[in-house]
Amino acid sequence: MANKFNPQGRSKYLFVPKANLADPAAPTEDELDTEIVGVIDLTCGILPNGVEGFAAEPTTVDATTMCSKQAETVPGLPSVTDGALTMARASDSTAANYTLFNALASLANSHAEGYVVFVPDGWDEDSETGPAVGDIVDVYPVEVASVNSQPPVAGQLVSYKVGFTHPGNFELNKLVVADS
Repeated sequence: MANKFNPQGRSKYLFVPKANLADPAAPTEDELDTEIVGVIDLTCGILPNGVEGFAAEPTTVDATTMCSKQAETVPGLPSVTDGALTMARASDSTAANYTLFNALASLANSHAEGYVVFVPDGWDEDSETGPAVGDIVDVYPVEVASVNSQPPVAGQLVSYKVGFTHPGNFELNKLVVADS
């Protein structure tokens, strides 16, 4: 049987500061540890349909010449759809989502650079504080661009949206490596 995941309740999202990750193509177990200063587990704040963008789409360049008998194209640079996470707001200042909102707002105010790391299979909450050696991750270079309140909708959670730009290449389907 194929190995497939339903991301809700299993997958994890992290924010890792740029200085914490030496090589986005080969992140280490220690670099992704949520107990390391600056690494933020975003997962429990994200609404079920709250992940947008984080996508590269192919583009083409017109290669038609005067001798061409039809339009011709060659691959161009991929276009990138900026990422955004829609997050749940907190009801009071003692809630974890209150602290998460403030941490993300602070990152947006300084236009912090780092990585959003997607861990499809997550990790065992009872024994680990992040992905282990051999786990698969996607690493998206980001600059935290904005934190904006979403208009409240009756019967739904009050939310906010965190916007990201992508100042580098995506590293997809990478293995977490051992610390050196």
